[in-house]
Amino acid sequence: MITHTATHALHFFRRKLQELGESTILIASYDILRNDIEQLKDIIFNYCVLDEGHIIRNSKTKITRAVKMIQANHRLILSGTPIQVLSSPAPLYKLIIFIQ
Repeated sequence: MITHTATHALHFFRRKLQELGESTILIASYDILRNDIEQLKDIIFNYCVLDEGHIIRNSKTKITRAVKMIQANHRLILSGTPIQVLSSPAPLYKLIIFIQ
């Protein structure tokens, strides 16, 4: 498992990613992902799992745009926000678009 915490660790991360191959798990905060998307967008992950996925409901934020640039064979969204709390179907639709 690799915890990606800063841009200066990118060279270490890429080297470790090559060494570990398909068993690699990358854990990154939304802020780190937003800041390092240029380095991460070219890596093809098997899974992209978002915790607190409701964070990407607003398609105009830098975080949402960065998350959508991640390449993955499979996408999952986890959220503790009940569907009935959503003000309209639009936010739910935006989350469904991400997992397609």
